[in-house]
Amino acid sequence: FVKWVKKYYRRWQGDPLDFERDPFVEEMMLAIGNPWFNDLTCEKAAQVGWTEYIIAYMAFCSSTIKIPVGFGVERAAKLGDIVGPRVQRAFDNISPIQQIRQATQKQTGRKDIDAKTRVLTVGAVPITFFYTGIETTKKKKDAAAGDQREVSSTLASFVANTVIGDEYDAWAKGAQQTAIERTSSSTLPTIPLRWGSTPGGETGLVASAVKKSKYLFEWQVKCSKCEKFQPLYPLGSLLLPVMVVDEEGQEDERYIDETGRALKWFCHDDSSLEARIKTAYIGCRHCGAEIRQKEIQAIAKGGTGHYRCSNTQVKLTDLHDQSVKTKTPYAIAIRMPRLASPRFIASARIRACVESDNPIDALQQGLGLSVSIAGGGISPKRLMDCVGLPVPKMEGAETLTVMGVDQGQRQHWGIVVKWHIPEGKDRKERWRNAFKEIITYRKIYRFEGIVALAKEFDVD
Repeated sequence: FVKWVKKYYRRWQGDPLDFERDPFVEEMMLAIGNPWFNDLTCEKAAQVGWTEYIIAYMAFCSSTIKIPVGFGVERAAKLGDIVGPRVQRAFDNISPIQQIRQATQKQTGRKDIDAKTRVLTVGAVPITFFYTGIETTKKKKDAAAGDQREVSSTLASFVANTVIGDEYDAWAKGAQQTAIERTSSSTLPTIPLRWGSTPGGETGLVASAVKKSKYLFEWQVKCSKCEKFQPLYPLGSLLLPVMVVDEEGQEDERYIDETGRALKWFCHDDSSLEARIKTAYIGCRHCGAEIRQKEIQAIAKGGTGHYRCSNTQVKLTDLHDQSVKTKTPYAIAIRMPRLASPRFIASARIRACVESDNPIDALQQGLGLSVSIAGGGISPKRLMDCVGLPVPKMEGAETLTVMGVDQGQRQHWGIVVKWHIPEGKDRKERWRNAFKEIITYRKIYRFEGIVALAKEFDVD
């Protein structure tokens, strides 16, 4: 597969895939193209090349292995962004595919099929594109007609010998299993499944798969100062942990605060926040020395970087060779390291994590971290201690009455909370120091009851 990509694959712009762009590309492609890695989950940041890699994989499977492919995304509109502008244009630039298409047209008198971004064929080998979410209007119509399917009907009528899932952490409930069932008629020794996604929260599909995997491959590098190998991962290589003591005296290790912003990171100058941001760097999790690009570069290019399993310590290349030699299938997880890219600028990424209006998105999309702002960590003791407490006197405080509703089929639950927000210029500090007074918590019937509750307590 890797040899084929280097020789034949051309991107939608017409240029070959750049194996020099990031140090991990060749080993990543080796894993994607190994059929004995029958279940591969990739945890990644945004804009790291995953889509390009799987388009190359689709091209190889359809033109060389000649097996049907299923390719799924989370939204219907995304198919239009990928199939025509990316996949079709790339296929137009790949000589083996064009040779097959020309031979097919000469023999049958017709071109390959393109059914409105639904199906492409390469010499009668289909690539079926599907989305897993259902549009709101369509979902309502289907429900009225008695259709209770959880996922899109585009998943219902195709067969594939390999399935690719893009951004599958956002897929509709049950869609991943439904996609796998489309491979049930395959007679191949393995059914390669390729799942790639920017992670959501800690309990999302990709985060769960990574935690459960026996083989978790991370880009490992060697520190030039202490000579210790370590995974190049944002938590520990860029962001640093801070020990926080909660109200009950329990210590907890945290990398982000309650608003989702980074607490601490490697920096050369900690005299001020701006200095900390400007001097941020990728550091050794053992001695704190700066990890430079010459260490991050792949071993084949003179560096120390390579994929190694964090659980078993086996190298990716060794497991690859072993699986092919023994014809043994393996399920693996692999992280695409944003920090390994020569274009990664630590100070710019830290600034985004600290100053962004959406810090969680900056961590998930920008660094590929599966994080969320914790919301369920209040202990029963803390709750009981709060019962009946008077509202403290706060000079110049603003009040804001908010209401939340948990919608149910027969009834709803509503809660009304009054926020007492102290004066100040720092929005984060005002939010942290606000006093929350629970006014009422009750059952609500019908939507009219929701409106009535809001009016009763003059909800803002």
